[in-house]
Amino acid sequence: MRSGWPGGLGMIAPEILVHRRVLVFALLCAFLSSPGQTFFIAAFTSSMAEAAGISAGELGLVYMAATLGAAGLLPLAGSWIDHLELKRYTALSLSGLTIACIITALAQGPLMLLLGLLCLRLTGQGLMSHIAVTSTARFFTAWRGRALAVVALGFPLAEALTPAAGVAMIAGFGWRQSYLLVASGVLLIATPALLVLLKDQQRFCASANVTATERTGRGGLASAARILFSSAYFWLVLPVVLYLPFASTGLIFHVQTLASSKGWPIGLIGPGFLVFAGGHVLGLIVSGRIIDRFNAKVMLPAMNLPFFLGLAGLATVSDPVMLAAFLGLLGTSAGLSQTSVAAMWAEVYGVERMGTIRSLAVMLMVVGTASGPAVVGGAFDADLGVATIAAVMGLAGLAASALSLVALMFKTAPSPG
Repeated sequence: MRSGWPGGLGMIAPEILVHRRVLVFALLCAFLSSPGQTFFIAAFTSSMAEAAGISAGELGLVYMAATLGAAGLLPLAGSWIDHLELKRYTALSLSGLTIACIITALAQGPLMLLLGLLCLRLTGQGLMSHIAVTSTARFFTAWRGRALAVVALGFPLAEALTPAAGVAMIAGFGWRQSYLLVASGVLLIATPALLVLLKDQQRFCASANVTATERTGRGGLASAARILFSSAYFWLVLPVVLYLPFASTGLIFHVQTLASSKGWPIGLIGPGFLVFAGGHVLGLIVSGRIIDRFNAKVMLPAMNLPFFLGLAGLATVSDPVMLAAFLGLLGTSAGLSQTSVAAMWAEVYGVERMGTIRSLAVMLMVVGTASGPAVVGGAFDADLGVATIAAVMGLAGLAASALSLVALMFKTAPSPG
């Protein structure tokens, strides 16, 4: 019988606290994804657009192109975590993030800004998140769910702290100097700290590597893509994996339009995102315990249920408090899915090729994320009401969840041969 987790939450078991340096390393990697995350970059968008001489809409196109470009490069860059020693891979990724911050700070026109944002999205949002999730899922087996839940706290922590920090830095130093400060922090503080945490952690570093024999046998990126795309399980769960990033990004990007359409005060959005962060943490706690008790595959059909409740509320409730309730339920589903999807790749396809498999899957998720705002914006432009948009999204999500139920009959990973 498993016991001993504090507060009855089941999130931090003594067995994983033995490896607290590993957990701190991965949590900090999750936090350090923030320079390339939308919630941090959003504080700089007005200044970036003015400096590059482009409109807000044109900046949106630049950002979409940067996001899609980073998604296209992620499978190649992400696959190297299967081949390089973890210390080296982490140092290279942090060096790339430092350079990305410098390029962005020095950008004078839209093309250089595109390059800077592409590098930020690849190294920050892409590779730092990739290191956090992949290294944790490989190292922890019996307690993988709780370990991933602890590590994933770095994301809501960054959401809560870094946007305000960005605004304060811009007010005090200007936007260019702010990104240079971030670059200095990554290079001079974060890099040494993370490498020190990896000192004397040979088993953790080794667990993130594929031996020469394994690498030859599995054939790298092309072989992993063949394994993934020839798997019936993958195609059955792909809709539910893509669904929440697509739907949530679309609605959050247009949350001001959504609130205005419902007649709700725009000032409720800020407090609503505090509820979102609380729901996110709750989802991480719950999913970690369920995954360790059962498995991640059983979570996939259920992880979007809170979001479905939120959509039903959007469609039927006119009280402004529904905005905070919706964001809280969305955050809960975000927490449930963040841990469940990460653990599922390891359960189904194995930890040895997880870096390559996950980077391919994340590429598809980012494409879905990039298209969400365009689809939801088009729906609003076509004068579709919030109730109609919520109903269509809910039905699509239920269909995706039903397919993931069918996928439960697939018990084993496809052969690597």
